[in-house]
Amino acid sequence: MKELENIIHLVEQYTLIDDLKIKSKKKDLTEARGIYYELARTYTNKTLEEIAKSVNVTSASVINGINKFRNSKDKVHFRHPGVYEQVRKILLIDNNCIDEIKTLISELEILTNNLEIEYELIK
Repeated sequence: MKELENIIHLVEQYTLIDDLKIKSKKKDLTEARGIYYELARTYTNKTLEEIAKSVNVTSASVINGINKFRNSKDKVHFRHPGVYEQVRKILLIDNNCIDEIKTLISELEILTNNLEIEYELIK
């Protein structure tokens, strides 16, 4: 759930919304949740149920929010223009860093194994 909490925090920060988890149907909040739902679906492997649970809604609300977001994000009346792209870029940077770290760890494991083999040979 840490991944989802990070996305929630970023969306709250960029939309200036205090808490995505509060029960409200105010347009600012529902649009911000739509951004969160779309980002969570795209950049995590969490289920609709897990995403819904993270903000105290139903999975049907998540589907509805994603659909509304996709249909309105390019409209003039959308209240949070650019937020999706800003948060998306941060998540991509984070994911790239994670991938690079995983690659480095794999390379270090190979080097460690090779050193252990060499050590055994010279013992």
